[in-house]
Amino acid sequence: MTRTRVVRGTWLALCAAMICLGLGACTSGGARASAGGPAGAGSGPAGSAGGYGQQALSMGRQFSDCARAHGLPNFPDPVIDDSGGLNFPAPKDDVEAAYRACGTVLEELPPPPAPQAQPPSAEDLQHMRQFAQCMRDHGAGDFPDPAADGTFPVRGTPYEGLAAYAHRAVAPQHYAAFQACVRYEDTWRLWAS
Repeated sequence: MTRTRVVRGTWLALCAAMICLGLGACTSGGARASAGGPAGAGSGPAGSAGGYGQQALSMGRQFSDCARAHGLPNFPDPVIDDSGGLNFPAPKDDVEAAYRACGTVLEELPPPPAPQAQPPSAEDLQHMRQFAQCMRDHGAGDFPDPAADGTFPVRGTPYEGLAAYAHRAVAPQHYAAFQACVRYEDTWRLWAS
C-alpha cells in the first residue's frame, strides 16, 4: 500500500481514509486543501490570476463534478480562501466519499511552486539536515541533504511524495521513515527542488 504524505497545518477532511490527500487534519465544518504555500511563506502564484490557485480551483471543480456524478448531488464547488487554500465547504463524510470515488482528480494537481522566501535560518537548516540524517537512519539510505535555499532535491525520486503538497504516492517504508523523523519539521516544510 502506498500513502500520500500528511502535512500538518493544512486541512482536508480525509483523515479517516486509508490514504489522506497529503494535506491535512480533520474539521467538522468542511475540508480545506492548500493551493499555495504555508501561511506567511511569502507571496506566490496562488492568488494571481491564471496562477497555481486558478489551476487548483479548476481541478477542484472537476473533483466536485466527479463527486456529484458519483452519488453526491449537492457536493459544493470549491473556493479559494484568503490564504490561498482550496476549500470544499462540505461535511467530512461527504468529502471522504468524494475522495474515494474521485481522489485521482486531485492527485493530478501538480505541486505548487515553493514560496519565494529567504533562505532558512541556521537553526532551520540544522533541523533539515537532522531530518535528512534521520531519514537515512530509518531506511531511506539515499535521502538527500537540503540545498542552501532550504529545498530538498527529491523531484523525480521515490521521495517526491514526501514534499509539501506533492500529491504523490509514497512507498510504505519511506512513509514510515518520514513518520519517525517528522519531529524535525517544526518551523519549515519539505519543499521539493
